Amino acid sequence: MILPALISCALLQSCGKPENQKTELGQAQALTVELVPEAARAGATLRAIVKGAEEAAYHWEHNGEEVADNTGDTLQTKNFRKGDKVKVAVLSNGGQANAESVLVNSPPSIRSIKITPAELHSGVEVKAAVEGFDPDGDTITYEYHWFVNGQRDYLQTGPAFELKNFSREDTVTLKVTPFDGTEAGEPLEAKAGKIANTPPKFVSTPPADFSGIFVYIPKVTDPDGDSTALTLVKGPEGMRLNDGRIEWNAKGQKGSFEIIISADDGNGGQAVQSFEMKVAQ
Repeated sequence: MILPALISCALLQSCGKPENQKTELGQAQALTVELVPEAARAGATLRAIVKGAEEAAYHWEHNGEEVADNTGDTLQTKNFRKGDKVKVAVLSNGGQANAESVLVNSPPSIRSIKITPAELHSGVEVKAAVEGFDPDGDTITYEYHWFVNGQRDYLQTGPAFELKNFSREDTVTLKVTPFDGTEAGEPLEAKAGKIANTPPKFVSTPPADFSGIFVYIPKVTDPDGDSTALTLVKGPEGMRLNDGRIEWNAKGQKGSFEIIISADDGNGGQAVQSFEMKVAQ
């Protein structure tokens, strides 16, 4: 009868099919291998991902040279360089699969930034010494961004920064970005610190000679713009400081006299000027 035959074919689901198309479950998976990560940098760990084998032997090559004593599925690329070629051959059950990878550029990094001097004062030059590292051995250049109170100074873009026209308590920071000619690395920020009070200084010289009456008007400048107060610390008898003017009537006196003047800016900064006057009569 026709009906039983149709039922038999439906149950077997193989009527009219060639023998080699009856099932695909018994076919062996092809042996393949790929290296990850796909875009590996020097220093990364390369791993061979194998399909189609439970057990396999691994043979690694670096720039055409066999990597001795490395038979596992990973390879450390420490001390390798960009452009280096890594190849792995996987052997299993008489079959072989190959994969290779070319190392891509590794960006540089900054290890440290040293800023001098340790104490900042208005008018001084701040310098930054940067230590960087590039895994590929590339030459590193640096981009310097200086900030004062959070505002970038676009006029000074090198490793030296002059603290000109800035004020006491201003905060200075630096951000450095490394570049290897191909790509930039992560920037690193360093705090230079706050600008401390800068003491005043004398910019005048006392007269070398005088006749009977000594007169000297000391001139003082303060980088922070502070007002300064003068004090006659030491002088011969009769010498006076009046309204910023030092006067002395040396008549009747003879010998060598030490004179000391101080200038105070009221913020802990002080300048001292000392000199010797000789009177021969």
